[in-house]
Amino acid sequence: MTVALDAADAPVSSVADRPESDEALSHRARKKLATRNAIHEAAFDLVMTVGLAHTTVERISERAGIAPRTFWGYFSSKEDAVINRDPEGPSKLAAAFLLRPRDEEPLTSLQVILDEYLAAKMADSEKFLLRQRLFREVPALLGAVAAARDEMERSLVFAVAERLGVDSAVDLRPGVFVASAWGACRVAQQRWVESSGHEDLRTLTADAFRTLADGVVHLTQKKNIGTTEKAHKGI
Repeated sequence: MTVALDAADAPVSSVADRPESDEALSHRARKKLATRNAIHEAAFDLVMTVGLAHTTVERISERAGIAPRTFWGYFSSKEDAVINRDPEGPSKLAAAFLLRPRDEEPLTSLQVILDEYLAAKMADSEKFLLRQRLFREVPALLGAVAAARDEMERSLVFAVAERLGVDSAVDLRPGVFVASAWGACRVAQQRWVESSGHEDLRTLTADAFRTLADGVVHLTQKKNIGTTEKAHKGI
């Protein structure tokens, strides 16, 4: 519990010791985001122009108008700068999942948060499509995307396990739910890229999750088929 102090009891502090105002924090956050975006845009433009091999941290920094040492405060590699890897992305997704109603089906919660995640990424659909094609064409970038996705998947697995009240190291369900959800998103996204963005990605994603849900229901109803029959047959 927080206790308010009387004015007479309040410790005297210097301006430097006082907490920053919400406005100051907001300004600093906006400035950091602007710098981060500038680095990402510079990296992406360079890769599109000269290729990944000729894109260096020094060239990215020069184009973004920052010192090279500043680059390392935002990204751990040029590949991460190109894909705009957010170190807080995994925890943000996990937090978004845990904010969903606790009695909501895990797949439904995952669909909602991943749909919102993709919608944010698609603010500029033409550029998003261009990025997806670039990532598929450059193995090093595809590897960076896979690594970032793996971090987000693991964070979501822990969140699903917390929702279900289970240990993800023992119970397979959290991992299966998350892997299935990401798989549905990837299938929808691949279809969208192949259509050159003519199909609606959110509709494709919803269809993919509907297909997934139908399959899960079907498998749940027939969960004993296979192992049980084999056991009876002595296989």
